[in-house]
Amino acid sequence: MAVCDVAERRRGLGHPLKMGHTANPNAPSPAATAGAGTVVYPFAVCDMAERGRGLVALTAIEPYELIARFTAYNHTLYDEPGRSENCTEAPLPDLCHSCLGWGSQLPVRCTGCASTFCSESCRGTAMFQGHGLCCAALGRIGAMRKGGKFSDHERSTACYLLRAFARRVACDGAESSGRQEPGDGGVWMLESSFADVAGQCQEAECTGAADEKSEETHRRIIKLATLHARKLVDEAAALRLLRAELCNSFHLYDTDERVRGSVMYPQASLLNHSCHPNCAAVATGNALQLVTLRAVRAGEELTYCYLRSFREQGRETLDTWGFTCSCARCSGEVDLVRFDTEHRCACGKIVVAAKAALARASGLCHCHSHNRVGPAEAAADAPVACA
Repeated sequence: MAVCDVAERRRGLGHPLKMGHTANPNAPSPAATAGAGTVVYPFAVCDMAERGRGLVALTAIEPYELIARFTAYNHTLYDEPGRSENCTEAPLPDLCHSCLGWGSQLPVRCTGCASTFCSESCRGTAMFQGHGLCCAALGRIGAMRKGGKFSDHERSTACYLLRAFARRVACDGAESSGRQEPGDGGVWMLESSFADVAGQCQEAECTGAADEKSEETHRRIIKLATLHARKLVDEAAALRLLRAELCNSFHLYDTDERVRGSVMYPQASLLNHSCHPNCAAVATGNALQLVTLRAVRAGEELTYCYLRSFREQGRETLDTWGFTCSCARCSGEVDLVRFDTEHRCACGKIVVAAKAALARASGLCHCHSHNRVGPAEAAADAPVACA
């Protein structure tokens, strides 16, 4: 199986801000018809023939344009890291459980659980989003003996559920929203809601795709979460959330490229796969930046590459996501030597040209090195969104 940047996430629902709305790709562009003061997004969710739903550009977009930042709704943090793409044995850095930045011995530590934060401001944000409602339960699960009745995956995912339901209670009634960042060229910042997370997978589709082993694991995770916070967790909604998390999460890497957990970006999970994509996704803390790699036409689907390896010519997506890729790379329609030279990182991931150049110069992956927080943060590791 190929090394991937995304846990399985084939299906999504709805408009980036309203997860029940689907646009018609043949309709006139809102950018062309909107009046003064109307909110206009650069893309919409559309039904794609034999591809489920995807994001489609509503206007022409220039190459290397940062078109959106998708904010994370929730995350998991594993006890044991995955293999590092840089083969490093460096000590594990701490995760800021608010901004998702990494640092050595972060200064703010929760007294009720093992959560760490890079600043009092980040701890304040976490408290606003419901950390206080689940802190004691997180602490009890964190104190459980490793190798006991519940696995690392089950414990970390139970904590994911606790954070999600605590945030739903704390932000009761909040809907997904979007705003343009005035100091950053009008880039859209898309904020997600609990409804976005729960609405990513249709019940019938997920039930049919999940095997009994996965369902049994889901039930064990829910049992653990409700054991420590019964009044907080809705069991039916939790099962739906776990099915969505299985299908739609992105890997959470630390600065040394070790898989340390997973992150849920509900709107970004609507991006469909192509081995010859027109966009790259750059994780910057708790936001996922979407950057175009070439000019995109109005009405063209926005795509992102899930893989780091293309050895099996389209079949690498079959086992993990249930489809065989038939993009220009897999069908052999185009020669991608120049594209790969410009856009492949040392780890194999499709990235913006500046990141690929940094990887070629060092021989190491730098996809997530910019997520350091604290005084040691290097200017050279700042987020890159242009060639």
